[in-house]
Amino acid sequence: MFEELETFCTKHGVDFDRKNDGRYEINAEWVMGRGRKKPVSTTCNQNEEPVIEVAALREILDSRQSPAKKTEAINKLLDPAPALDPLTITDQETS
Repeated sequence: MFEELETFCTKHGVDFDRKNDGRYEINAEWVMGRGRKKPVSTTCNQNEEPVIEVAALREILDSRQSPAKKTEAINKLLDPAPALDPLTITDQETS
């Protein structure tokens, strides 16, 4: 983890992803920083796939929402942040 770098990126609106492996009692984690919002963190498995807590899934499935809304809520759990925009490096200066 590079806490100062992540803080800098968030403060300046630089998007980032950080993935770390799980070891012993520490779960694997995927942190997604988008813009100036607080980074979103999700637990993931060793294949870097998000892991959904059973309680969160039950809450969605037991709700009175339509099937489409339930699917949307589950997809939000699986993919909590938008994809990163591609980074393009040029020799042009910006103002």
